[in-house]
Amino acid sequence: MADTKITGLATAVAIGTDIIPFVDDPGGGAPVTKKTTFATIPHTILGSIGSNSHAIIDAAIAMLHSGRLTLTTALPVTTADVTAATQIFFTPHRGNVIALWDGASTWVLHEYTELSLYSTDVQNGTFTNGSKVISGLTDARRLAVGMTITAAHMGGTIASINSNTQVTGSANATASETVSTTFKVAASLPVDVFVAYWGDAVVLRQIIWTSGTARATALQYQDGVWVSSGDTTWRYLGTYRTTLTAGQIEDSVTKRFVWNYYNRALRYLYCKEATDHFYNGAVRKWMNADTNNLLEVVVGIAEESLTVSIEAVIKAGADASYYTVRFYADGADAGIGVTGGDLSTYNVQFSGSAAGYPVPVPVIGYHYYQVYELGNHATSEGLAMMMRMQVMM
Repeated sequence: MADTKITGLATAVAIGTDIIPFVDDPGGGAPVTKKTTFATIPHTILGSIGSNSHAIIDAAIAMLHSGRLTLTTALPVTTADVTAATQIFFTPHRGNVIALWDGASTWVLHEYTELSLYSTDVQNGTFTNGSKVISGLTDARRLAVGMTITAAHMGGTIASINSNTQVTGSANATASETVSTTFKVAASLPVDVFVAYWGDAVVLRQIIWTSGTARATALQYQDGVWVSSGDTTWRYLGTYRTTLTAGQIEDSVTKRFVWNYYNRALRYLYCKEATDHFYNGAVRKWMNADTNNLLEVVVGIAEESLTVSIEAVIKAGADASYYTVRFYADGADAGIGVTGGDLSTYNVQFSGSAAGYPVPVPVIGYHYYQVYELGNHATSEGLAMMMRMQVMM
């Protein structure tokens, strides 16, 4: 049906633009989205909220959001480890409506179903010898500047997205053909995810960071809502990070690489060292030199602190000897423990814990957490260790 706007109510006072909802149903069929804007509002309501009523209502509309980023379709909060994922979903959660800025003056409400995009995407592309342009793509909106390009006669990365079906690469094609083309986010990079109204549909868009701690495009506020500074119609939803394998994402008890700005949930991480071992050294080292004793997260906005607990069974080797265990954040001593910052023991087997310690709010980007050990006798011994963390994301 065509746009329908209700106006001219007997008790209404027009103020600027909009307040009676209407539905945009392009094509007359089942709408891809339901778009709500506003025209007038009864003066009795306006009178109760004062002369700045339009601004207040607009701000209230801007706050409307729902949904979560997840690696499992139709499951807003995953309940099992998800590894080697190549697709991320924005799934309705606590509603299926979100407000998007129109780029000019109005927040517009959109109803949506589950949306998705890819960290590894395969589409057919048409190449012309000597040209950097790839045309005929299924949907270039799913791609991002900086994604690597792998095709029979072109490599490099995406330099720009020109339209819904065309991108420009960083290198020339060496043959003219239409072939399957793989696009990937490089390994170990955070990616910001946005929702936007593009053409005739609500879609997800993504922007790859330049490094593990630096955005390529800054975020900014629009009426107190985080949006992309490159396009204020793109509303920020959160951030994911690829693993050491290009194009793959993980959300597991050791790697929490999906961070939501809205509707955060308490997520747990843990790792353990169950191998009895000895350490006599002058410097602290990674617990049993085991690279699996590592917890990793990505943070999109620096707002939430983390909590950490360490449990250990340890034993010093002789009189006046010791064995200590300590928590490290991003390779630096975080000063968390029970005795002078350590889980420490002298000449006896000891079971101890440092429970529920807050970790300062981490800055944006990638973070990793480890347990380090130190012993000063040949028989200083680590029998077992468990590190647990809690984070809202």
